[in-house]
Formats: sequence, C-alpha cells, structure tokens
Amino acid sequence: MPSKKKKDPRFYLEHILQAADDVAEFIAGYDKKEFAADKKTNGAVIHH
Repeated sequence: MPSKKKKDPRFYLEHILQAADDVAEFIAGYDKKEFAADKKTNGAVIHH
C-alpha cells in the first residue's frame, strides 16, 4: 500500500490566497443588492 505524503502547508495557503483574490475580483463594483441579484457571481463566490 502506498504511503500518503503530506502536502506542504504553503500549498494550501497559496490556494486560499488565490481564492480570496478571485473573490475580490468577482465582486468588484457590486453593492450588496446587485451581488444578491446576480446569481452567477453569487454562486461563484459562495462555491469558490
């Protein structure tokens, strides 16, 4: 049975930072009402 190698924690941190940057880009220029009404952007942010 192959051994499981742990990934470097920096891998996860880099992914989290990239996701946060993506979300900030997705919602730029939206107010709360616009964001709530935009189903596609709302879904992308929630599931990202």
